[in-house]
Amino acid sequence: MTLPTELESSVTQLRAKHAALVTAVNNYLSGTVAQSKQDLLGMAYDLHDRIAVEERALLGQIARKGRMPSLVLDFVNQKYGIGPRRIESLSALQNILTFTRSTGGGRFNEQGDYEWVGSDVPRLDYDPVTKVCRGLLIEVQRVNHLLQSQTFNVGSIWQAVGSGAATPAGRSFAGIPGFKVASGGYSWSAVRQPVSVNAGQPYIYRALCSPGTSGKVFFTVRDMSTTSAVASITANFPPEGETLELGTGSGPLGEYFRRKVISIGGGYYIAEIGFTPTTNQEMRFEIGANDETAGKDCIFYYTQLEMGTYATSYIPTTTAAVTRASDTVDVPMQLWFNGRKGTILVDFQIVGTATSYARVFEVNKNSESNNAIRIQRNNDTDHLVIISREQKGAGYSSAVFTDGYKNGGKVALSFGEGPTPTAMNGVAGTSLNFLPYGLDSMSFGRAPQNLHYSSLYIRGFEFIPDISTYDQLRELTQP
Repeated sequence: MTLPTELESSVTQLRAKHAALVTAVNNYLSGTVAQSKQDLLGMAYDLHDRIAVEERALLGQIARKGRMPSLVLDFVNQKYGIGPRRIESLSALQNILTFTRSTGGGRFNEQGDYEWVGSDVPRLDYDPVTKVCRGLLIEVQRVNHLLQSQTFNVGSIWQAVGSGAATPAGRSFAGIPGFKVASGGYSWSAVRQPVSVNAGQPYIYRALCSPGTSGKVFFTVRDMSTTSAVASITANFPPEGETLELGTGSGPLGEYFRRKVISIGGGYYIAEIGFTPTTNQEMRFEIGANDETAGKDCIFYYTQLEMGTYATSYIPTTTAAVTRASDTVDVPMQLWFNGRKGTILVDFQIVGTATSYARVFEVNKNSESNNAIRIQRNNDTDHLVIISREQKGAGYSSAVFTDGYKNGGKVALSFGEGPTPTAMNGVAGTSLNFLPYGLDSMSFGRAPQNLHYSSLYIRGFEFIPDISTYDQLRELTQP
């Protein structure tokens, strides 16, 4: 999904030659004619060699793909282009991409620090430990119902359990200060916060933590009136890079569908409980060190409680619950699209399980919303599906990818006259038979009701204004 390495190198070197030309001219103007002549002759030889390199690279690109892409969106490497024109930044794409989110949203930036960006600002999200870009983040609307989500001082919001107490740890994660939650001499010493929950609604309770002096974590959901636990994590932290799976089941107050502690690297862990209460009730959410030695502690950086079956990105709160609205990305097509034939390549990753048909990408005739081309994950089979239809209400053809494809990768399809090929992750799929008509709008996450997963990362996109062969699509989609 990147621009050719050879061409990228050529652009860099040509910029250096331009700087050398400026130097040569300046030497001439300052009277050093001999040095200026030597500079210009050296540049002439270098540019002759560079033209040959660029010509070979361009011919190789044409041979590989049939044609140069008319649109390249490489979000992971931040390289964008319309035809031969290089676009230098994501903000410069404002005439090509329209980002919409009615609230702010969180992300980890290129330094690995957490930050909250403003409404309608696209979120290029990075792994906070490795600092590798994960792509353009698109999420459904979510609310963090836990207050003071990253300060756990005992008071009106967080309450002590068994002499549990929280103090600054002097350690941070991605710029978020940690708090030590210390044992008061009981394994269940903790701090807690009461929150009202709704019957039959799934919730995800999550915390980012590190071992502290205890090496054990206490993470529990309880009923306020009877102190019965819906689900608990009382365990040692797993080894670096591993996940501790604690299983699912049912407690006296409902089902729990997830209990795990996940190592994310660098000595940091995510503790996570998913549960569905059976009645409307107030429940308490507890964090602490599973240690009977007074003063032993576990460090916590943030907590989050969301409605849903999978957690989304962190939403910081203070004295009230905070909503992060859903993201949408619309892509006008007039400048780069060929409506008669073409090849579409999407590189993406889905986080979370589909609760309905999880729409990743779609192309429409905007006046009809005919979903002429769409890529989605089906909840009933967990298969990745490409669908093409000629017009709204008409029949459609589809290509289905099974076994290991549901969470994403690189998927490509061609459209035009006659059966056209598809491929995903280097494997050919079945052909599509319909030629869509009048296409004028493209989107990622366009309809929130069809975005039934927690998070979607768009890593890259390309459009080639010609039909590709199966061999070309297999090469384009190699992992």
